Amino acid sequence: FEAWRYHPNSMAGFYPRLALTQSSTKGIIRQESKINRVYHNWPMVFANHKFNMIMTKASFFHSKYLEMYHDDEKNPKEVLALVDEQKNCEDIAMAFVVAQSTKQSVEIDMQSSRYCRDCPIYTNGNIKDSGLFSGISSGGDHVDKRSNCLDRITEIYAKRSWDYPLLDFDLGDHSWVHHFFWWQYGPSNFFEWYIKFI
Repeated sequence: FEAWRYHPNSMAGFYPRLALTQSSTKGIIRQESKINRVYHNWPMVFANHKFNMIMTKASFFHSKYLEMYHDDEKNPKEVLALVDEQKNCEDIAMAFVVAQSTKQSVEIDMQSSRYCRDCPIYTNGNIKDSGLFSGISSGGDHVDKRSNCLDRITEIYAKRSWDYPLLDFDLGDHSWVHHFFWWQYGPSNFFEWYIKFI
């Protein structure tokens, strides 16, 4: 909560995720796949030392984003229909809403090397999450489903002539707790190391 208070327009949370293009993740998704963007859990966030989404299941964000999420001008109704159809990906959709809303200020701050007040913040902590083993993320096709959602939401945004809003952020620079060495960064739940990501 403290991290979010200092960044009230951003998402601050315990679960950073990374969406990469298929070409930058050779071998992760089958070659015959039509997926363009690949969804990655903690192990790839750590390996790449970057993230571009914070998952909503353990995060703080301003209530205005809940209103935007249900406003067709800010989040196309086709995205909500996709979430209902998949019974999944509402957190990816919310990440897109927040990123779309803050993208201009984030780009200005990052270009001017100023403190980025609207960038997402990873709040490394120690939390319990029973959903890692029995929730929807425990299924074998979870990464494919999430990757498909990324592609479909990106297509819906493109139909509105909206750019892809997710920007990459350095894990160290955009963490609430800063460590001296890169390898000191860890997941908020130890078992995230064991999430199936290939």
